[in-house]
Amino acid sequence: MTPVNSPVHMPAPTRPHIAVIGLMGAGKSTLATAISSALGRVMRDSDVDIETLVGQTGREIALSGGIDSLHRLEEAVLLGALAATELDAWVRLDTRPRFGGRGGQERPGGWSAWSTGVVIEPRIKQCLGQMIKGVQVVGATHDGVTRAYCSHWVCQVSFEEPIVMASVSPKHDTYPLIVNSGEFAVSILAGDQVAEGQYFSYPGRKFRYLADEYLDSLPGGLPVVRNAIAWLRCEVFQTMPMADHELFFARVVEVGAGRLKDPPLLYSSRLGWRITGDKAREPGTSIRDELLERLAALGVADDPVGEASGDAGPD
Repeated sequence: MTPVNSPVHMPAPTRPHIAVIGLMGAGKSTLATAISSALGRVMRDSDVDIETLVGQTGREIALSGGIDSLHRLEEAVLLGALAATELDAWVRLDTRPRFGGRGGQERPGGWSAWSTGVVIEPRIKQCLGQMIKGVQVVGATHDGVTRAYCSHWVCQVSFEEPIVMASVSPKHDTYPLIVNSGEFAVSILAGDQVAEGQYFSYPGRKFRYLADEYLDSLPGGLPVVRNAIAWLRCEVFQTMPMADHELFFARVVEVGAGRLKDPPLLYSSRLGWRITGDKAREPGTSIRDELLERLAALGVADDPVGEASGDAGPD
């Protein structure tokens, strides 16, 4: 396969290619179909080509072999299509195809050979993809409709108050339920709940919302994952729109403690699904104690101002 940063030499097609590229849901297929019909030119679909080649959808490839496996296939299929003289329209090449916690993934590396679209540069995405985080299921209900999706973009954002932030795509069917109800539930998944995480990673409509055995309902209807480490009931007090997501800041008003001693499930786009492992610090060892000894040797008193109580971790 041609390395991403190497020059790509492709034979000139008999007629210039027409490439239709955009975000998910932008209407690429509709536009490409119209172009193909109007000009009498062949149309190819990258999703279909990949599934035909390996017998799996892009999401299935990413879940089973990792996002890098999917990107290598995307690059190979894209470069092969661009080199084909019969190609006239290339559709459904998403600049940020969604997968897992629905965070946007980077474009195929081969795109750098012929496009300067405004997306996150692959090397930046590779670095960001190393940021492994806990996995949650976010759920909401409104007017008798209940939906939930898997996320690793929920985090605590305050020490002094129980405030969390959830980054939610307006394309999720859970999004309007959060907006209209003003609340959502967060279920913190355990390391043995990969099945639940994967199920809620897919749009619920794909499986007709059939796996309701994964959910319980709180009084009022909010959905939480059965047997999770813990669940949080969160009331939204502020929102902030971003480029392709909206940030919901919410106060935790109720919790359900479950398997608090079990290791949590983790995920990153580069490392996939993981389970929290051994402690990183040996008991009784702390850089803080060493630094305090150095300060004492210099005759400098320890300044307690601003310190959190106990053995604080990173903000």
